Amino acid sequence: MLSLTNAGLQGFAGTAAMQMTEGRRVNVVSPPLVRETALRIGWGPDGVPAADVARQYVEAVEGSRNGETIGYPVRRAA
Repeated sequence: MLSLTNAGLQGFAGTAAMQMTEGRRVNVVSPPLVRETALRIGWGPDGVPAADVARQYVEAVEGSRNGETIGYPVRRAA
């Protein structure tokens, strides 16, 4: 279900971006597991620092990208 939702959001952003006018943009932010959250719930030190995730949101709002998914690649534990 999560993959279906993500695919729908990415498809929406890409299609909507083509129809935007007057300098408007749309992006999707796909945050990973946040390290501070993982530590708090007892999952260990995995994840990305919250400050790095915050930078993704800043990039989505202040950057020049349009119709893209901003996030980290999925990394699976070995």
